[in-house]
Amino acid sequence: MGMSDWYSRQFGERDEFAIAFSLGPDPYPCGPPELDATWGSLEIWAAGRCLTRSFSDEGGVQGGVRWSLLPVFEWFVNVGLRLVNEDPFPRFSRGIDVGDACEWYAATLSPPLLAGPEERRWFLRRSEWRHHHALRRAAVDAALPNLVFRRLGDDIEVSWDNGAWPPPRPHLVFTEARGRELVPAGTFAEVLTQSVSTVLSELAEREGVEALVSLANRAAAAKAGSRDWRWLVHKPTAQTIQTALPALCATLDAHAGASARGLYVPHSPETHLLRLVRLEHPTDIETALRVAQMVPEGAASEVIQSLLRPRTPSSFQPWTEGNEFAEEVREALGWGQDPVPPLDKWLTDQQCGVRQDDLGLPPTISLLVERTEDLRVFAHVNPSGSSRMRRETGLATALGHVLMDPTPFSVDGDWEHWPTSARARAFGVALTLPEDGVRDMLGGAGVIGHAEVQAVMERYRSGSFATTYRLKNLGLITREQQVQLAHDIG
Repeated sequence: MGMSDWYSRQFGERDEFAIAFSLGPDPYPCGPPELDATWGSLEIWAAGRCLTRSFSDEGGVQGGVRWSLLPVFEWFVNVGLRLVNEDPFPRFSRGIDVGDACEWYAATLSPPLLAGPEERRWFLRRSEWRHHHALRRAAVDAALPNLVFRRLGDDIEVSWDNGAWPPPRPHLVFTEARGRELVPAGTFAEVLTQSVSTVLSELAEREGVEALVSLANRAAAAKAGSRDWRWLVHKPTAQTIQTALPALCATLDAHAGASARGLYVPHSPETHLLRLVRLEHPTDIETALRVAQMVPEGAASEVIQSLLRPRTPSSFQPWTEGNEFAEEVREALGWGQDPVPPLDKWLTDQQCGVRQDDLGLPPTISLLVERTEDLRVFAHVNPSGSSRMRRETGLATALGHVLMDPTPFSVDGDWEHWPTSARARAFGVALTLPEDGVRDMLGGAGVIGHAEVQAVMERYRSGSFATTYRLKNLGLITREQQVQLAHDIG
């Protein structure tokens, strides 16, 4: 709080999520009264980290960004509903390995080759998404940190990158250079709504300026409606449901209407699954939801329950967690360096639902996994999926999702959440191909070629892609050798 500030208040808790506003006299009043009246400071905290703290030669260390905050208030009011609820990335996130929203924006600077009009439409859609999620879009003349807010299941992902995207003012450095935290979406929405509406109400009452009164009224009235579940799923999926699946649309409307709190729309069982897939045909949507109903009636075995370690994957090298946990699971199950037992039978013996037949899922879904709150488990490797994994490795990957994922549904395929899927795939490969066992087999090999790779494949019932991927990650072959061996063996 500045010495001359007349208002200062924090909303929320810093160790989870908090926004703090301070207001004081504008040292350089030159605009309309509503702009001059909003001179002050903005602080944003997530998981105990002050994301607006900066230092410079001129101002020293500052906890907040001090500027005319009217554009920031207007931005929060205008984009709040989408900021809180828009879950999937737009088109062309497919096939891009990104850990968070900051990385997605950088990675999509170069889209797939498109014709001129399509390319323009894509960049407009990308820019529109950024406008609704990146704090810097709130006030282009302010030195704001590069913060991006994005719905991710039941949470809000708060990511920042002030290294690759430094502030516009020279010699100003934000102390939090790069990172990511998750905040419960309901908490985020409550703090955002309360802070903006309360401060604008105070300003409107104090100043009596018509523009501030109007903005305060809009902030107070902002809330989600029954159709705002549409932000929770991919845009074409929502459009298909609204135009071609009236019964499902009515179900989602009813859930959103009954459960929405302010700006926040909780996920329904249907949107928890549909947020993970981009489906444009009614039959694909109905099939995905039908398959999700195949979960068995009883809970998984005590063996499965004893191994559950649900946690959010790291957005940086998530495969490390998968590799390490696979070794723990092997040790707990007493599998040593032996091949895993046939996982179809083993998972069935552990009271998990496993289907081997083609259930009609589209090729964009390679693997679908469900773990309910009462610990019922279902896993399906789509025989028509686009993945190059063998079924056995796919089931090992599914087990990784079951044991590690914090969400009820997991999907591997064209529109997967990359950190979650990368961690589970690493788990599946490491579970199938134990490090010590592989090294013992190849320890005497001077050169690793076709025969050596095929011997590992036969012993551990693994495919060429998973085997060469594992050998490369263990440092036994180079990236170039992996590509060549996988191609030659097929």
